[in-house]
Amino acid sequence: TVIRAENDASIYAPAEAYNKYLQKYHYAPAVVLPFVLLAMFGYAPFKLLLLITSITAVVGGSYAILRAEPESRNINLSKQTLLTIAVATAGFGPMVSNYKVGQITPFIYAGIAGCWYWYRHDSEILAGAALTVAALTKPYFIAPAAVLISRERFKGIGGLIGGVGAGY
Repeated sequence: TVIRAENDASIYAPAEAYNKYLQKYHYAPAVVLPFVLLAMFGYAPFKLLLLITSITAVVGGSYAILRAEPESRNINLSKQTLLTIAVATAGFGPMVSNYKVGQITPFIYAGIAGCWYWYRHDSEILAGAALTVAALTKPYFIAPAAVLISRERFKGIGGLIGGVGAGY
């Protein structure tokens, strides 16, 4: 994404578009739209805004997972402790690599984390809708829907289907 924006290449392109800056990919229009909006400001602001939103997605995703698990297991950690751990996760090597090259992995992580959080809080529709973020980006991330199906949480599947449908 960053390479395409840096070279004034289109963020969204038809499957047949190939050149030295652009490669074939299959993102849904709803996934591409936020990046198009960020790219409108030029390369340097795009890179900075992408970095900020990526770090926010990682910290938010980590915080959601950390909040879901202690609450479901009756572990008493303060919100400040959980937030500190969540902020620390943003500095792990693999995530820093994602920030540098402009990958959308942080947003996938936040979507799956949101799914888990809402699943643990019995909000099936929101769990399915949060999983949409990951599923629209890479279809194989739809796999956690198996948990919703196995537990007969069909409202969650409805949220996922509705979100994917809206994304296209």
